[in-house]
Amino acid sequence: MDEAYSHCNLSAARQYKKRIWSGALDIDTDINKIATGDHVAFGRIVEAHQGRIFGYLGRMGLDSATAEDIAQETFLRLWRNAKQFDAKLASPATWILTIARNLALTHLARPARRVEITNDAEPPDTACDRLQPDEALHAKQQRARLHAALERLAPADRSLLAASYR
Repeated sequence: MDEAYSHCNLSAARQYKKRIWSGALDIDTDINKIATGDHVAFGRIVEAHQGRIFGYLGRMGLDSATAEDIAQETFLRLWRNAKQFDAKLASPATWILTIARNLALTHLARPARRVEITNDAEPPDTACDRLQPDEALHAKQQRARLHAALERLAPADRSLLAASYR
């Protein structure tokens, strides 16, 4: 990809995000454009909200691959259901996060889910700033206890907890 083109797109995305968060841009307009099939408006919405959705899903205890899948499904549903958006009921950001939350709760309610817990306890080959083996083991055990505690929470409670650490 042409480096100048890439820089231009990143700059435009940053400017769009700044305009959204400053309140200088009416996101409702882009939602309405999406309802008519506007791919550019859809791209702007995805760019503006994907980071927030990934963060929210991560705080709900989902691994990165699952969060990516749910975020993708969230935007697919936004594309398909943009005509149903009603600015009188919720802001676009609230509506989008609600779609993501509902998909995550559905996923969390399914039996036989796998929880991704990384294993950082491997001793390093060379000297570095990593934790000592006993410290790494302690950190791993803490992560396992945290994931186990999150697993015992009802999906709705886990969602509330994730939202409180935004």
